[in-house]
Amino acid sequence: MRPTAKKQADDRVAQYLSFLEQNGVGKKDINSANLRTQPDYDYKDGKSILKGYARCVPVEVTVRQLDKLNSLLDGALKAGLNEIRSVSLGVAQPEKYKDEARKAAIDDAVRQAQQLASGFNSKLGPVYSVRYHVSNYQPSPMVRMMKSEAAPVSAQDTYEQPTIQFDDQVDVVFQLEPAQGQQQSTQPQQTQQTQQNEQPQQTQEQDTATKAP
Repeated sequence: MRPTAKKQADDRVAQYLSFLEQNGVGKKDINSANLRTQPDYDYKDGKSILKGYARCVPVEVTVRQLDKLNSLLDGALKAGLNEIRSVSLGVAQPEKYKDEARKAAIDDAVRQAQQLASGFNSKLGPVYSVRYHVSNYQPSPMVRMMKSEAAPVSAQDTYEQPTIQFDDQVDVVFQLEPAQGQQQSTQPQQTQQTQQNEQPQQTQEQDTATKAP
């Protein structure tokens, strides 16, 4: 008796779920509850002929150990899952790395402002204004979709394990003050120059903190 499409799909998913369990993937990191059907056509002489309906069972897996990613992808193909798509990278605690990137951006802004002020024989005064740019973090999709019938190489050879990048940018305007020991003249012309030196100085710094997932 020829197995039905439903049984074929169920058997393949069950085989892969067993494989995931054997490789330490917990049930909370697996979602296979969604089910859909879609028409299956044959195309001949420019016409489409309905063969029937295909049963699709998407399986979403959260991989918390990236060194296992390639073997889990290979296991999916061997279990008979015929497409792998939408593989993306993320981190478990993105706020932690966002905070680190923000602190690095602030530190670099202060450092560069101090260097500029020193070049003008001045020192940094109070912060005049701060403009913060929303940090940029987006999990990036990985290389490409794979199909079992058109995959001459293994997932090990197809997918790399890049890092995830967090970008942060802050613009800070400082007031400038005369450097310690610098003599100030009471001449009007010198007073005008001092006032010009006390105008806010702006420094802009964009910093990147890169963390492995």
